Amino acid sequence: MADCLADIQKEPRFWQRLITFAGYDLGKVDGIIGVKTRAAAAKWAEEAAAIKAEVGEFDERSERNIDTLLPETQRVARRWLKLAKPVAEQSGLDIRIICGTRTYNEQTALYNQKPKVTNARAG
Repeated sequence: MADCLADIQKEPRFWQRLITFAGYDLGKVDGIIGVKTRAAAAKWAEEAAAIKAEVGEFDERSERNIDTLLPETQRVARRWLKLAKPVAEQSGLDIRIICGTRTYNEQTALYNQKPKVTNARAG
């Protein structure tokens, strides 16, 4: 299975922007994965692990996609999924989170797809 967060980290400038948007200080967004970026990424991972422990864990696909969300959004997604799953199960349904944060390359590929599936350009 693909690791969605690892795919995001393959685009260093995008990863740095995401970390910065999450509120972690990494200094300059320069596309170079240095000490500050690694430290900020470690804080992201630590916060994500704490949220997972607090709210709960789900199926593998949902987990891969939740991992790509900003930590505070991870909390909201996990809380929603925790509430929605039992309701859906009463009707014989299963709920999963099937997409998370998309890289610019992933969004561009969707934007260029035929037939058209989105009007949103990357970035």
